[in-house]
Amino acid sequence: METLFLTVLQMGISASWLILAITAVRILFSGIPRNMFCMMWMAAGLRLICPWKLQTDFSLLPERKNAFFEGSPARFLQEDLTETASVPGHSAAASRQNLATDQLPGAPASGNLPETISAAAGWLWLAGIFAMCMYLAVCWYHVKKAVAEAVPAESEGIRFYQCDRITSPFLFGLASPKIYVPFSVSEQELSYVLQHETMHKKRLDHLAKLTGYLLLSVYWFQPMVWAGYLLFCRDIELACDERVIRQIGEARKKEYSKALLTCSVNHRTAMPNPVAFGEIGVKKRVKKILAYKIPKLRTVLAAAIVCAAVTLGFGTEAKGSNSFQPQSGTQAKTGAETNPELEERITEWAIAFCGRDVKTIRSMQSPASKKALQDQNLQEGEHSFGWSSPWPWNMDQEEQQPDYRIVSIGDTSAEILYYAWTSDPHVTVWRQVITYPSASGKDTFRIQDVSFEVLDSIHSAKQFYTAYPGGVIDGTRMDYLHGNSAGEALNQNAKDFIRELYQPDTAAVYLLNLQPDTQVKTKKAENGKTTVLFTFPQDGGSASVTMIQPYGKKGIWIPQTDTVSMNGGI
Repeated sequence: METLFLTVLQMGISASWLILAITAVRILFSGIPRNMFCMMWMAAGLRLICPWKLQTDFSLLPERKNAFFEGSPARFLQEDLTETASVPGHSAAASRQNLATDQLPGAPASGNLPETISAAAGWLWLAGIFAMCMYLAVCWYHVKKAVAEAVPAESEGIRFYQCDRITSPFLFGLASPKIYVPFSVSEQELSYVLQHETMHKKRLDHLAKLTGYLLLSVYWFQPMVWAGYLLFCRDIELACDERVIRQIGEARKKEYSKALLTCSVNHRTAMPNPVAFGEIGVKKRVKKILAYKIPKLRTVLAAAIVCAAVTLGFGTEAKGSNSFQPQSGTQAKTGAETNPELEERITEWAIAFCGRDVKTIRSMQSPASKKALQDQNLQEGEHSFGWSSPWPWNMDQEEQQPDYRIVSIGDTSAEILYYAWTSDPHVTVWRQVITYPSASGKDTFRIQDVSFEVLDSIHSAKQFYTAYPGGVIDGTRMDYLHGNSAGEALNQNAKDFIRELYQPDTAAVYLLNLQPDTQVKTKKAENGKTTVLFTFPQDGGSASVTMIQPYGKKGIWIPQTDTVSMNGGI
């Protein structure tokens, strides 16, 4: 339940930007036809429903920042996890949890607090949905009871129902909504009332309003969604008024406004009735009606451009900004095709880094990059670089497969992933971004800056897809079956101190270096495989892998690329 709540929370925050933008446009451009505002509110509703993020080049949303671990790698990595794992009663997984939470073994655990809070929030959210739905049911019951004895009538070819237990006209029903009018409405006002309610029926406003309320029930904890729902209800009424005026002509605006005032009723509740169209905010509506003029074509076009720009700008996200969804394949190298010499230099740097080749590293450094490596405890003096374990092996001598992966190459920067090993054997991912001047040649290539990130306690979807681009495991050095050939050794030794590997969910968390409090769900697939879905505590994003058991039913589980997710999700 808490996993679903975190997802809804994130979607609500994203949609709030669009709701806020629409509200601002309503204030700044009050002359825009209200039907266009209704279309914008529909876009906001779709944003609340759709879990996928639409990315465009026109997004105006601020980029969401995720807190990354920026601590010194030496602080976490200079001691081999197997030394701690050999202590009786202390497992390797517990060591990783202590490192992730900055706690010493035996210290009071605080990691359960966020999980407890999120679980309680999830159940509270569900209780709120139930309360909102109960309010809807009660409103429906009372309206249904009030119109139970309504008398059918007809005027100007429009069928309606008259009732003495209601105080204002409204449209009520779903598939075949009916117009209900109190007996107090005069013959002169009746024509305008019926035209207004008939217009609601043609526009399917009764369904739009009910859908809006159901969305509000899901997002009852979001203040901006409440504001959006109330403004949406007002814009529906104003849009209907404008359509009626265009139909009857501007000369009859005063009579139409008088009919609204006569039929109005003071609503003291903060929320309109979700199951029937009453006359809400009548005084403001009358002012709008009296000031309304049928817009010219150029005004409509200008308004459409403004509305489209706001919807695209605040209803979509910028391409490449905090995208959590996997993409097929490896990120393409940019610039490498036109500058093979640059790729050669970056490859030389990666090999030297894996091999701790101080001479080559020094020859490619600038003073600034040297200081950056020293600040990260990677380089000491002129003759020492790195540490013993964990560290990327320079090359698999049998398979000739390097422990680095060049993810992207640009004109002035490159991203490299390194696969660092312990003697468990266990593999963690390091991410490195190096910068260099543009148009560097073989003799002039110098590293200007180096940023370094240890992805050994992954707590967000962004970090997951940074460590495993596109969600791909097969064939990379994280593939314990074919990519690093370490699965057999783990299978032989896991029973001694890594019991987590005998369950698909805990094995996925351990081998993929996820934070222990990551929410995990499993789903059995074909051929004995199991799909494991992760929901990350920091951002509510998700990812998934396929777990296989290649060493028999009593063997360990290891991760592979989730082909189900790559084909559309689970």
